[in-house]
Amino acid sequence: MKSIIFRLAHFLRTFKMSLSQALKMAWSLVTRKPNVSVTFRKEDETERNAEAQITSVATNKSGELYARFTEMIDGSPQYRSFNFNRLISIIF
Repeated sequence: MKSIIFRLAHFLRTFKMSLSQALKMAWSLVTRKPNVSVTFRKEDETERNAEAQITSVATNKSGELYARFTEMIDGSPQYRSFNFNRLISIIF
């Protein structure tokens, strides 16, 4: 878990954050699983906005960070994921 938090914090620093801010945000994303508003670019290059609850942050086989999240669509939970390399913004 520590390695994921530090990798995520290192990535978040690309959004012009201090290390302290990035570590706090990474810790919150991994341990508290908050409700967030995320914007990311899908593989077909369209932008996707989601009001979601982060359920997990992990790495895939190639070592890239990704997040799995749940969002409510038409009253039922839908499970999705995004790669942090495609993240545009995240708001708590």
